[in-house]
Amino acid sequence: MLIEDEILTLRRLCVADLQAFQSYRSDPVVGAYQSWSVMSDDQARSFLAAVADAPLFVPGEWSQIAIVADGLVGDIGLCLDGASREVEIGITLARGAQGLGYARRAVRLAVQLVWRDSSAQCIRAITDARNVAALILLEHSGFREGPPLITEGIPERQFTLNRPNLP
Repeated sequence: MLIEDEILTLRRLCVADLQAFQSYRSDPVVGAYQSWSVMSDDQARSFLAAVADAPLFVPGEWSQIAIVADGLVGDIGLCLDGASREVEIGITLARGAQGLGYARRAVRLAVQLVWRDSSAQCIRAITDARNVAALILLEHSGFREGPPLITEGIPERQFTLNRPNLP
C-alpha cells in the first residue's frame, strides 16, 4: 500500500490484477481518450510484473499505480520529468467505477503521494480536449488550465497544480 483513504487504496499493480486490468484496458469506451494501446494477456502480464517492483519517481520513467476500491478499479500513471521538477499524471478508470467519485479521490491521493515522496514542484495533466469528464475532474481537483496544445493533430488541454506554499 502506498497511500489510502477510507474508500480507496493506491498500491502497486501486480500480476494478480491481470483479469481486472485487461477488462477495463480492453474496453474501447475507457480507452477512447487514452494514449496507451490494448495489450495481449502475455504483454499485460509482463507489464504488470515489471511495474510491480519498479521504483517510483525515477526521472523520465512512468510508474503505474493500482486504484483499489472493492478490487482493482483503475490505475494512475505518474512520470517525473528529467529535472525532477514536474510529475505528469494520467488516470484510467473502469467504466463501472466511473461517476462514483473514485477519480477525484484517486487524484487527491496521488497528489499527496507526489508531494510526500518526490521533489516535484508541479503536477501536470494533459487530456484530449473532448474528454469532458477529465476536464471536470482536473478543474474540481484544483488544477489550473494552461495554454491549449495540439498533439498529432489532436486538440489537448493541459493543467497544472503547484506544490503548496510556492508562488
